[in-house]
Amino acid sequence: MNAHAKDPSFKPWYRSRWAWFVFALPIIVVVASFLTLSIAIVSDDGVVATDYYKKGLSVNQDLTRDQYARDIGLIGQLTVKGTQLELRLSANDATGIAGQPLNLSAQNYASKTEDQTIVLLPRGDGLWYGQLAEPLGIGRWQLYIESTQWRLQSETGGEPKAPLVFKAGT
Repeated sequence: MNAHAKDPSFKPWYRSRWAWFVFALPIIVVVASFLTLSIAIVSDDGVVATDYYKKGLSVNQDLTRDQYARDIGLIGQLTVKGTQLELRLSANDATGIAGQPLNLSAQNYASKTEDQTIVLLPRGDGLWYGQLAEPLGIGRWQLYIESTQWRLQSETGGEPKAPLVFKAGT
């Protein structure tokens, strides 16, 4: 017979607390790994931009447009009332801004699905008007006002209470 079978103080390994403690650690890690994998699969946030290489190459063009806006002293004030937009632009040299439609890009930091692009139409006297598809939601927004020659930018946290000031990027 086995020598341990006669010893009353001997316990098999599966009755030892320390054995289960040692086995529990790797089991917990494996379960947590599968949980992390399932979260990663379910909450896929997709590609940020499908044309990321092209956007990377256009950075220098954007910097040139920012510099042009600085050179002509371009400043904008955007008033947001619900979905209604009113933009007032002023510049030292207004020849580059008069009479052309402008694009307003509203990009939500947290959710790409809330991003909007709006065409602002000129009404004269340095004013442009447009309408959002939906009011700016909660969260931080990066806003760009662009023409083919220049670009202004600003940030806001949701719908602003006071007019937003737009300046050339720094």
